[in-house]
Amino acid sequence: MRGIYAVIILLLALMIPAQHLMISAQCQQTATAWTVSGFDLDNSAKYNKALNTALDFYNQQRFDEAINAYDTAIRLDPNSTQTWQAWNGKGDALYGLGKFDDAVLAYDKAIELWPDNAIPWAYKSDALKALGRINDSEAAYARAKELGFGGFTWRPSTITLNGRPMAEPDHNLTASINEGLKLDKQGRHEEAIKVYNSAIKMDPYNTDIWKAWSGKADALNALGLTEEAKAAYAAAEEMRSLANTSISATPNAGPLSHILDHSMASAVDESANIPTTRAYKFTNADKKAYSWLNLANVAAGKALWYWYSPDGNLYHTGSSDIPPNPGGDYWTSYNIWYYIDIADIPDQPYMSGKWNVNVYLVGPTYVTQLTEQFDLDNGLVPQKISSILDHCTASSMDEAARIPIGRTDKFFLATDSKIYSWISLADVGPASFYWYWYSPDGSSYRVGPIDIPPNPSGGYWPTYNLWASIDARTLYGETWNLELPSDEFHVDVIRNDRQILTEYFTID
Repeated sequence: MRGIYAVIILLLALMIPAQHLMISAQCQQTATAWTVSGFDLDNSAKYNKALNTALDFYNQQRFDEAINAYDTAIRLDPNSTQTWQAWNGKGDALYGLGKFDDAVLAYDKAIELWPDNAIPWAYKSDALKALGRINDSEAAYARAKELGFGGFTWRPSTITLNGRPMAEPDHNLTASINEGLKLDKQGRHEEAIKVYNSAIKMDPYNTDIWKAWSGKADALNALGLTEEAKAAYAAAEEMRSLANTSISATPNAGPLSHILDHSMASAVDESANIPTTRAYKFTNADKKAYSWLNLANVAAGKALWYWYSPDGNLYHTGSSDIPPNPGGDYWTSYNIWYYIDIADIPDQPYMSGKWNVNVYLVGPTYVTQLTEQFDLDNGLVPQKISSILDHCTASSMDEAARIPIGRTDKFFLATDSKIYSWISLADVGPASFYWYWYSPDGSSYRVGPIDIPPNPSGGYWPTYNLWASIDARTLYGETWNLELPSDEFHVDVIRNDRQILTEYFTID
């Protein structure tokens, strides 16, 4: 329902570099190119932009706007594991509005996408407690602790400026759009553009924001700014298309099943498109690992495969088109598959173990997800569980030795220009890390990804040290002007989309 920013704004979004190890793979090919407007799993810039905007609104307690942005993030990638963040954030915003039943449903969806993630279990516990469901709340929190949750849930408190509550912004999106239309009809096109820009900034993911983009495009066109008008029209169309897409946190909501049968396989008759050897255990003696599906009641569309290795990294992606039925109706039965070459998988211990394959069936009005698991035994010791040997915050680093020099959790603007978060790991393979820095004024900053590369000697790194830093004054922000204690600064360390550490510190 809510739109997204235009392409020119997306250029400013934080990009997640591809971690894919691209390998040669074959799949069924068709001559039919097909996309879903506004839905591109590979374009993480849009997802990150919506997620970061939602977080900004949430920290300002602008919960309705936060929900708009979280919904957009969800629509862009509805069934990916990483979308748990958007569902969990939506649950937080609903909780902030006092809609505790809806918050529980959103947390449940986050848990459905990543059952072993402690965070949504902990926040679900809060919502259940608010509903008076004490036993359920305690059970949810116990589950969070089982999964490693050892901190506390955080929700924004009322922020004051010089002892007074900060004023809520006085705005009305519909009134702003109507004002822009009025100015444009009067020939005051430049003034209309300013009004439309204010409306877009006001609530960028509102379900009606496409009208502001469309009005801006008309005004630009009237001024002869053709290229700018085309970009605004494209943004309006993209957001209007998203406005026609519905989502639901209800566990049983969604399309009818389109998957009649599915399996992993070590061999497929590629002319008949049927598996000849179904298998969920593979070794180096197998040439290929296939993911195969038998579909029913599907229109022209696309299937996308996301292959995850045992160390949690995204190893490879692929896709295959579903062509239109020549009969002009839905396919009553359609077989589709994709494979990876086992010989191309690096001969490393962290590639031995349980693999996951997320398959997304994307049609004109539905997205269906299937997750397959299989075991690969390459003859090496399976993946170990890496451990944290040491960690700290620090005021300086010896970057050549990769160790902190000034360990501290107390920083001073007069003497400390940077704040470092450092971590030392044991028995670790390739992975991606992000640092999320939070200040008491509601600001948040992301640093990353910072990647651990494959060990050139093979196997795991016995030890590996890595860190991230942030400018102390940037993080301090407007905290000096707020009646908040300085010890509310903290940084979360995320490995492969999972939080592994939180550090707390002060700035004076």
